[in-house]
Parts: sequence; structure tokens; C-alpha cells
Amino acid sequence: MAVAVGVVAPSAAEPVNIPTSPYLLSIIAGDNQSTGTPTDGAARQSQLNDPTDMAFDPDGNLYVADTGNCVIVKITPAYQLSVFAGLSFGCNTLPRNGVGNGRLVSLAWLNGHLYVGSADTGYIYRADANGNLTPVAGTGVEGPPSLGQVDTPTQMVAHGSYLYFGDQASHEVARFNPDANPVTIEVIAGDGSATSTPSTPLQDAKTIGIAMPNGVAVAPNGTVYVSDTQESRILQISSTGELLGQVFYPGPVGLALDTTGETLYTASYAGVITMMSTDFSVGGIGNGALIAGMGLGASSLAEFSAGSVDQVSAQIYNPVVEGPSLETPVGQPAGVELDAKGDIYATLSGPSMLVKLTKIKPPAPPVPPFTGPDTPVVTAAPSAGPSATPSISPSAVPTSVPPSVVPTAVPSVVPTTPGPVVTSPAPDPSNPPKINLNLQLAVDAPLEGAKATVSGGGLQPASPYTLTMYSTPIEVARGTTNAAGAFNAVITMPAKACVKGGSHRLVLTGTAPGGAKLEDSSYVVLDDTCKAKSINNVTAPVNNTVTLQSFTFPHLSAKLRPKAQRTLRDLRGALTSAKAITITGYTETDSRGKAATKANRKLALKRANAVRAHLRKLGITVPVTTAGAGGVNGLGKGQKFNRRVVIVVRY
Repeated sequence: MAVAVGVVAPSAAEPVNIPTSPYLLSIIAGDNQSTGTPTDGAARQSQLNDPTDMAFDPDGNLYVADTGNCVIVKITPAYQLSVFAGLSFGCNTLPRNGVGNGRLVSLAWLNGHLYVGSADTGYIYRADANGNLTPVAGTGVEGPPSLGQVDTPTQMVAHGSYLYFGDQASHEVARFNPDANPVTIEVIAGDGSATSTPSTPLQDAKTIGIAMPNGVAVAPNGTVYVSDTQESRILQISSTGELLGQVFYPGPVGLALDTTGETLYTASYAGVITMMSTDFSVGGIGNGALIAGMGLGASSLAEFSAGSVDQVSAQIYNPVVEGPSLETPVGQPAGVELDAKGDIYATLSGPSMLVKLTKIKPPAPPVPPFTGPDTPVVTAAPSAGPSATPSISPSAVPTSVPPSVVPTAVPSVVPTTPGPVVTSPAPDPSNPPKINLNLQLAVDAPLEGAKATVSGGGLQPASPYTLTMYSTPIEVARGTTNAAGAFNAVITMPAKACVKGGSHRLVLTGTAPGGAKLEDSSYVVLDDTCKAKSINNVTAPVNNTVTLQSFTFPHLSAKLRPKAQRTLRDLRGALTSAKAITITGYTETDSRGKAATKANRKLALKRANAVRAHLRKLGITVPVTTAGAGGVNGLGKGQKFNRRVVIVVRY
């Protein structure tokens, strides 16, 4: 079963346990109004000009390439800023390849030294403790790493004894050991061509065309990740130089990995910062792992070209507001870096800012009231009145005492005569309280008639359990645990569970010994016909975001088919209740050459815009962002399936 991820917005009657934004954004340096030269003192009072790459030293000092000012600034853990290296008077009087170190664009810390890459001098430097820069790689003439030269090393990262960098202008990814004698630059990916080329699994990465390698990250096992900004993709390369995979990602620039190498953080010129698993199975933009920004930016992917996404010259100004990270624009993120605590720092090349993302801690769980083994717990016997829905088939439980399961349309237990007095036993460490809900529902299948398996063990004996559909609370079923504190039943979902189209949560609740409440949830998005558009039985969807729908277009056409129009009509409720919608268009993947690539992106954007126009005709006024990805991220099912749009919504 295909599983999409997203988050259900609870109703006012349901406790809110998941924050809207996973991080809080704070501004460390720079402002929304203007660019300027950095000044020593409090970082918050200083201005920046097109900051790009970053690096931490072991003491927690953060070094930032303030590229537009041709300097490196140092920010202490107390957020005090000073100019560490470069020309204090900026770049205004510096001709290209003139005196000085030029525009400093990339940074990495390795073996007690800060290393600095320049976009103008043909060198990568080693900085001493006073900020003096000494060339360690390159010839002083700008050129490709394959010739032992350096041109535009836009991000640098350390791994083992090597420094890795993507050379944007030379279309190559390379590495070198700065302590070797002599220093030799080794190309690990990219054939030097300015156009990205189709690739196959396990292909030698040095034979792949990478149009604009900007970001580089290296996992503990040596796997290398490269952002190809112009072609809107992230490449995964093995430690031995073979292509392992790639994923479509709008305008990726800076990359960073967590300490495990399992989560990849990406800054996108499309106006977002995201996280994804390094096997590309969960996260990114399409799968809903935004951690900062309000969705894809106004600049479409069709406009991402070598001129408009040059990391060392791009400037787009958008107001950035401190607070929840998903409730503010973040302009054009360029670099991303994690500190030792896991907080995320990002440079915004437009507006010229440095920001910090601090993870929001979930509220502490309430302390349950003490109910000791000598405290009597009185329960009421549920009514045995008739009910038409739902149909419930109890299954065997590991005890001779069967559970009592009573379906009802009444959302509370109706007492008849006083029930027995039950003494709540102390929790048994060998049988910890547990509860489980498994909604057996496929995408595009109706909710009514679907089966939900509910079970639990180690619970309070003779205690109630309930199955409820939120956001509008609808009690679907309820029952009582047996004398061993267990239950197991299969419930047929009734028609009354078909609440309005949108994002919903099905919740199973039970009671542990001592009175603490346990719950398990399934998350589902319904259309207006009560068919499931996404379902997740494992975890809450990330950032309230789900991939809602995908449908195809005729060959070389941006006209919606009648079936697609009917699908959008049935999704009206699910779309109207969203906070933001992103529509990405795609085309066939067999075209070659720069002209064909540009035409494909233009057609893909037309398809996305056609869907947006139809949503407006349906009266859907939710903010919609469109993007044209073009002929990338093929589905492997034939070209007709690649002529599609994908709709992602955030609730």
C-alpha cells in the first residue's frame, strides 16, 4: 500500500500534542531592510551581505562566509561577532582575481584548522588563528579540479582526512587531503559538462553530467550527497564513486547531515529548508518534511538557470519573522549547518541573514493520579442496548474471560446498576500496558466498510476502551477489557465515521493500571466521497503535510482531462481545509539538451498552473504555489505516467 505522510489538525475538543511548526526561528545576524558590512559586537546588531557557507569549530564558534563582503565572520556561542578573515573594506574595490582573497564562499573545519574557498582567486586557503590565509589547493588560476585547479567551490565539508567541495563553475565534485605533500585534487563526480545527463544505477559518478554542483555532504560511511541546483536534484554517490540514486528537489543548495548520517538537511532556493531520510524514502518537499519556510517560493523552477541561482550573486529579499519556523518566509536559503546540540543554522542569501532553528520540545506528559494496589476503582457496566452500527467481531484473547464489546452511537457509558468494585493491580513489568490500532485501508478505497483491528494488553481490568474519529468527535465503537486487562476485536467502520473531507485522526484509547490514559492513532485524509487519499498507521505525518493526489496529462498538453476535473471536485473539502497547497508539474523524461530541458520545465509549469486555475474555479482560495520540475524523477512505468502533476497540501 502506498503511504503518504501528513498531520491531522485536531479539533478544539482534542488535546493538541503536535506543534504546527517543529522549530522556532530566531535571527542571529542581519536584517530584512538592507545589506551592509559586518561590525564587531553583538551579532544581532551587525549586517551581512550574501552569506553562504558555514563551519563550526570544536569550541562552538561559528564561522560564516559573508560572501558579498569578501570576509569571514566569527560568531561565538554568546553571539558576539567579529571579522575573522578577509578584507574589512569589502569587495567594492576588488577586481576579479585582484589583490586580496576575493569572494569567500566555502568553509570547513578539519584537524584544528579552518579552510576557506574563494570564488575569485583559484585557491582554497588554510586560515591560521589570526585569520591569515595561506593557499593549500589550486594554482591561482581559476579552472576545473580535473586539471588540479579551483574555480567556484561553493560548499566545502570535511570527512576523514579529506576536504570535499562542489565546484559550481567547473561542474565537478572533488576532494583533497590538505596535509598531503604534494596536495592533489581528485575528482569524484561530474564529467565537466554544463548540462546534466541521464544516469543509471551504479554508473561511475565521474561520467555523469552535473550542471551546477553546489552543496556537498558526506555520511560517516563515506556516502556523498551532492545538490545539482540547476537540474533540481540531489545525487547519492557511494564511497567508491558509483551513483546510488537521485531524488527530485526544487533548487537545492546547501546540504548538511546529522551525526548518524541518516537525516539530510537541505536549503532550497525555492524558499524552504527541509529534512529527509538519506535513503530518500521519507521527507523532502514532496513528502512533507518542511522545517522552515511557508512553501515553495514565487520563483518557479523553470527560472532556475546558471544566472539566476548563482550562489555567490543571488539576492531576493523577503521579510523574515522570528517565531514558528513554518509561519515565516525564509527568502533564499543558501547554507545549512548543525551544531553539537542538533540546532540548525541557515544562511539566507536574500535577505542577507543568519538564522537559527531550535526544535520545539513537546509538552511534558501529565502526571497520572496515583492509584495504588489498595485503592478501589469503581467502574460502571455499559449498557447492552441494541445498535445498528458498527459491526464488531471479537477475536480470541489469551484468557478464558472474553472481552465485553458494545457498539453504540452514544459517546459515553450509560450506567444501569452499580458495577463491581475492581482493585487495580500494580503494573506488571513483564506485561507493560500497550494498545494498538491498525486501520486496514488502502489509498482511494472507501472508509465505510474498512476493517480496524484494535487490541491491548497489560491494561486496567474491566476498564473501557473507545475508538473515536476526530476532528469532529464521532465515537465509532467502545468495549471493556477482560479480567486480564486485555482486548482484541475487529471493527467494521460505519457510515457515521465519514466526516467531511479533509485531514482526520482515528484514535483508540484505553486505561493503564493506575489510571493513566493510553492511545494509538491512525491518520487519514478523506475526499468528499469518503475515500482515503492518504493513510498512515505508524506515526503522525510530518508538519501537517501530505501528498494528496497525482494525475496525468495528454502528450504535450496542459489541458485537464475530465477525470482529473472530477477528481479535483471530489477533493474540494480536503483542499479547502488546507493552509497551503503546492502543485508540481512534470513531463516525459526522454528529452535531451538544454533547449528541450527548458521547454519541458515550461510545459510542466503550465500543467501546474492549469490545476491551480481549476481550483480557483471551484472556489478554493487557499494559497497555492506552483512549480515546473520538467523531465525528472520518472516513475519507471512508461512515459505517459511521467506527464503528471503532484498536489501536496499542508493542514
